[in-house]
Amino acid sequence: MTQKSEKIFLFSVDVEDDRIVSGQGNNFSGRVPGNVDRYLEFLKKYQMTSTFFVLGNIARRYPELLRKIEDQEHEIACHSDQHIPLDEMDEVSFKLDLEKNREAIREAGIDIEKVKGFRAPCLSLMESSSWAYKILAECGFSYSSSVLPAKNPHYGWAGFPEEASLREGAVWEIPISLSGFPVLNVPFAGGVYFRALPFFMIASLFKKFYRRSKPVTAYFHPYDIDTEQQKNAFPEFAHKPFFNWLMYHNRKSMFKRLENIVEGGAKIIRYDEFVSCLT
Repeated sequence: MTQKSEKIFLFSVDVEDDRIVSGQGNNFSGRVPGNVDRYLEFLKKYQMTSTFFVLGNIARRYPELLRKIEDQEHEIACHSDQHIPLDEMDEVSFKLDLEKNREAIREAGIDIEKVKGFRAPCLSLMESSSWAYKILAECGFSYSSSVLPAKNPHYGWAGFPEEASLREGAVWEIPISLSGFPVLNVPFAGGVYFRALPFFMIASLFKKFYRRSKPVTAYFHPYDIDTEQQKNAFPEFAHKPFFNWLMYHNRKSMFKRLENIVEGGAKIIRYDEFVSCLT
């Protein structure tokens, strides 16, 4: 059980983006397992458990990785089958995608009845795709962490509650934590933002959330810690030099930053554990 006085850090890993660019398109690079292992070592060091949102294509390629995650008592959740944002799907294609994601996880040797969480690719669950909650409820999911609750150039749902809320009477949405700054209202504890923002700012925002007894909800990726990934591995930024630079910026400091947060009193827990305490 979690208490309001605890400094809850909903750290999570989106197990994706194992890719290289070649003449034949995007192929697996083989770097995801080693990077996930580093996250597992970090969590083991502090004797904490977390949630890993896994793509179906990753589960099919690295089934032993999912078993390793589960063996260390972490939660496995769904992250779609092929990382297609929700605005590119409808109810029928989304349900089929979920079924493929779940089947890949099941075939990897994971008890699918324990898989109750979902995160939309690119945090693409918006008001226009809120039909997804009905499908998630029909498929037996108990929670989602798929909403960036603010206006955003990419995906975002302005006006969405900043705290966990129940959808379709069955699915809890745990939105990503935002800085709250008027101009730079961003997921300060997620991916590139956690790497690029000044650390004193990030630490201050964690303290602000904890003073208000609010959890910090975050997301990271295998590539966020990969200092040896080939350059230009993100084709969507091929003609956007600044954004491509951001994707690689300060990866070497990730674990130092995470360690400072945890050693400052933050407690990492699984998302399903957090949901079990919601009323």
